Amino acid sequence: MENAWVTLRNVPAVDDFIALVQSTSVPLDAATALIANAVRPPVDVGATLLALDDLADQCNQDGGQTLSAELLGRRLFESGGFRGNVVDYHDPENSMIDAVIARRTGLPILLAIVMIEVGRRCSIEVQPVSMPGHFLVYLPTIEQYCDPFHRGELMDSEGCRQRHDAMFRGQRTLADRELEPVGVATVLARVLNNLELSRLGRNASTARSLLRMHAALPDMHPGEQLALGIRLGNIGCFRDAALIAEHAAAQLDGAYALQARVAAAGYWAHTN
Repeated sequence: MENAWVTLRNVPAVDDFIALVQSTSVPLDAATALIANAVRPPVDVGATLLALDDLADQCNQDGGQTLSAELLGRRLFESGGFRGNVVDYHDPENSMIDAVIARRTGLPILLAIVMIEVGRRCSIEVQPVSMPGHFLVYLPTIEQYCDPFHRGELMDSEGCRQRHDAMFRGQRTLADRELEPVGVATVLARVLNNLELSRLGRNASTARSLLRMHAALPDMHPGEQLALGIRLGNIGCFRDAALIAEHAAAQLDGAYALQARVAAAGYWAHTN
């Protein structure tokens, strides 16, 4: 299979990511690879996409069976060996798509991204589902949810609720909308948030890269953007914080807009 992404341009990966997510159509595979390259370089984006191509070729081998969503799951999570990392769940490498492909283990959301992107290459629709506490995918052709972290286990909506309730021990109720498929920006926001909360996020330079990428995601609520800007200001990235606060202020009204403008002015003052 041939992919359209040839190689990284000679610009920082963060800027490449920002340019990519502001384009008309955002490829989830390339965006995820750019996140990895921004926080743990070097990552060859082209080679990472070729690795996904190879996985798709392996899954699409006939073997006397027409590839279906269910068979795709079996070939990835049974014969392919992809699984959740239960030994070191908090290892940041679990959020790096190149490492997840190479090690065949990772967080639920990265395993879901692998399945989504391999499925896309095989013309199998796999939809991301950002269930609180645990990322899943939905397979519309068989009307089932799949849990990539647990060897591709298939569940109906009631099974998802039981998994959710067991994780939260009855402390929250799963809303119907939380089992609906989400867009690429929501997936990328959750990947970035996981990395921000990991040990990599304790490094100021890495945190700056993650927060800049996060704030650049399309369709983000300006209040969320402002919160990211404030986090940048808290680690001394005043110019970035000011620009994000100004952008948020232009989209907010009333007291919220005033709060954002005051924050931006304060951050600009620190740059003088």
